[in-house]
Amino acid sequence: MSDKKLIEEVRQAAKDIWKLEPFEMYYKGVLSNIKLIKKTAKKVWGKKCVFGELKVLKSNMYPTFEWLLTIYGEFGIKLEYEASMLCIRVFKDGEYVYFGRLTEKNILSKLEFITPKILLHDFKILDEVLKQM
Repeated sequence: MSDKKLIEEVRQAAKDIWKLEPFEMYYKGVLSNIKLIKKTAKKVWGKKCVFGELKVLKSNMYPTFEWLLTIYGEFGIKLEYEASMLCIRVFKDGEYVYFGRLTEKNILSKLEFITPKILLHDFKILDEVLKQM
């Protein structure tokens, strides 16, 4: 999905689906986090991370989406975003598994709003997990 199409889809969701007021504030917050996710993933994996479909979820009053990624050309990742929090799942044994179950290290993004520091921390741990699989 092109960045332009992605931006428009998120803008429409903020306005029509999530019915948030003022929707521009929420739209800008979600868009900022989408850009942060892309930037941080590129920092950790470079061209070895391919972004797939971003699916806006219409069943929630808060900004919510799922985003599929492929890392190292073989690992399926699903990012589940809700209200500035992120759950990272790895496709393993036919299902998406919360990646915190695959490591003993402390995962921050599931419990706190995502920030550049938190996202970089968790993506580096995810990278370690993937390299061990």
